[in-house]
Amino acid sequence: MFTKKFENLFVDGKCTQDKIRIQNIKLSSKVIVHTNQIAFVVAKNKPLDRFGEGNFVLEGGIIPKTYKICNLDKPKKSRISKKQYYPKNFKGTILFINLQKYYNMPYSTRNILLFDRLADFKFKLKGVYTFEIIDIDLFAKFITKFLKGNDFIMSKINNYVSKKIRYEFHKEEFRIENFLMKNDEIFDKIIDKLNKKLSKIGIKANDLVINEFIVNKRNNNKINDFISDGEIKISYTNYTKNNEGDEYVNIE
Repeated sequence: MFTKKFENLFVDGKCTQDKIRIQNIKLSSKVIVHTNQIAFVVAKNKPLDRFGEGNFVLEGGIIPKTYKICNLDKPKKSRISKKQYYPKNFKGTILFINLQKYYNMPYSTRNILLFDRLADFKFKLKGVYTFEIIDIDLFAKFITKFLKGNDFIMSKINNYVSKKIRYEFHKEEFRIENFLMKNDEIFDKIIDKLNKKLSKIGIKANDLVINEFIVNKRNNNKINDFISDGEIKISYTNYTKNNEGDEYVNIE
């Protein structure tokens, strides 16, 4: 009889479990990995042995890295009887990761400076993107830095992507009319640079969509002459103030 079963506790659309907890894992426990999933044994803040689809028993031949790192193959002495014994459990967690694509992931940038003939022009971007995991080992290392649940991990990825999008747009010197016309060459260039950064955590972004182009009220007159009919329209509703005290309006 197996002492405990570990299986996925989340539905499609989630990247990891709702909660990821460090606990005492008993050897000879059973791990159940479903289709399109990868499971990792995580101990001492490292993703160690991994499993694909199937049922697995946590024992030496299946988790050799865990045995070595956690010293499960070395006998210990009892404090009382002084007799030697082998550990029967270790502190860790079983991390499940879904390998599907993740659609409609939101991003939101902070102020971006436009290096254009419009002096001192600032804007913000909001939108969605799709990401997929291209290197499961790198992605597992990224997750195990935090070892928190699905919502936290997704928020961390979205914040990371938002910062990188802002950075690439910020340093890119392009003309405002080309940007508002949704110049594909500019977008492709920025996506390529973005993915070089994201590859370091094992993911790749696709289908970047800008849903909101937000400028502060002082720049409305500057941008009006460059907006194409039918492409983007200004909505004169106040947007939230940023830390610098600027009021923003939404351009749809």
